[in-house]
This record gives sequence, structure tokens and C-alpha cells, in this order.
Amino acid sequence: MTECLYSTKEVCELFDIKRDTLRHYEDIKLLIPYEIQSNNYRKYSRANIDTLIDIRKYRALEFSLENIRSALYESDYSVIADHINEHVKFYSEQLIKYTLLRKKAMSDLNYIRLITSHLSVITETDTLDLFFIPFVTNSKSPYFSDLKAALNNLQFFTSAMISGEGLPKDYGFGLITEKKFSDFLGLTNGIVIPGTKVVGKIVDYTHGGGLNNHLLMILKTLLQLCTTAPSTKSIPSCSHAFTIKIIRNINITLSL
Repeated sequence: MTECLYSTKEVCELFDIKRDTLRHYEDIKLLIPYEIQSNNYRKYSRANIDTLIDIRKYRALEFSLENIRSALYESDYSVIADHINEHVKFYSEQLIKYTLLRKKAMSDLNYIRLITSHLSVITETDTLDLFFIPFVTNSKSPYFSDLKAALNNLQFFTSAMISGEGLPKDYGFGLITEKKFSDFLGLTNGIVIPGTKVVGKIVDYTHGGGLNNHLLMILKTLLQLCTTAPSTKSIPSCSHAFTIKIIRNINITLSL
């Protein structure tokens, strides 16, 4: 049976990789072409293609090239099992993350739908536990590391202004989210605002008073807030005022 051979160009186009990548795999003896012709052209066999498929699969699982070689040529199944187990854990965490984000998006969407009928209407409602992280620039602040983590996970947060008794001085501006989201992210250095009954009003700061649909970022944060100053004391249950950005120019003002 005649061996079916493929040119470098065909392999590169099919796998969407560069010639330099194939040459590097050859240099480190990870993928040796079936044939190297006198004009220096390479030809790849079906066995080469099968190997390249495995290489790409393992690279997608973030195996190092050294570990791929071990898996392919040394039958080191323990290496394969360890890496796949890491990915099982990773995908499990991602599943939890996107399940939470889906719930948040659905909640945000339902909330946005209520905006048009509740603008400027004062209502009383129950809030969930919230987690507020003050915006600080001092790297020595106990809030700094968690603020940076929050800024890298803004799909869970929105901006907020908070004032009231018991709050640290100059810490009224920051990021806020439901506490279950901050718990998922492992954030602990912030102000926890326990769920309670609140009186709130949605305020539209746009000049026209209407919603600009293409600007809706659905950054809702639920109208909730709750606080435990970083590993010290809980903020007493006193009078507090909160302004939370829901979407562009749409804010919620709450009083506890």
C-alpha cells in the first residue's frame, strides 16, 4: 500500500500552524518528518499527522513539550493522568464560575426590565448580603490585593458610593458585588453589608431620561451591601446611604 504523504504547506494550512513550529518540533525530535527530500522539502505521513494531532491535543491541555514527548514516546501515563486531573479541576471551577455568572446575568436582566417602570419610584425591598471593596491606591492597604483581584473579575462587580457611620474614612467609593460572588473569588478583605430591608430609588441621570440600549453594560450589583471591615469589626447596623451604578448613568440610591 502506497504511503500517503503531505507537504509542509498542506500540514500548516490544515492545522493552522507555522512552518517554524513544525521545524521546532523536528529540532527537539518531537515530530520527525517521514521524508526529507534532497531539496530540503519535508513530507509527512499519516503516522506523522496522527502524532501531530496528539501534540495539538496535549498542547490544548497546556502540557509542556517535554511532557508531551514523555506521554507520546515513553508511555508515561502518570504524567497524562496528572495533567488531565488538573484540567478536570480547572473545568469544574469554570463550570461553577459560569453558572454563577449566568445567574447574575439573568438577575441583571430581570432587574433592567424593571427599570422603566420603577424610575424615581421609592420602594422598600429586602437585600442580599453584599461585599464592598474600597478603591485604594496604597499597596500596603489591606484592601489593595483584593481590589486588584476584583478589577480582574469585573464581570462580578459594579462601582458604588457608600456613606454612613462606622465606615472607614475616605473609603466611600469602590466596587461592590453579592457576597456569594466574592466568596467564590476567595476575597475576604472588604466591607460586608448584611442583607436587610432598604428603602431605595432608581435614578436616571441621562439628560433625555431614556435608556440607551447599546450602552447597557448590565453591571447591576443587586441593591445589596454588607460589611465586615477587613478581619476586624462589623460595621454597626446604623444609617447608611448607598449609590450603586446599574448601567451607564443609571444609579440606585438606598438608605438603610
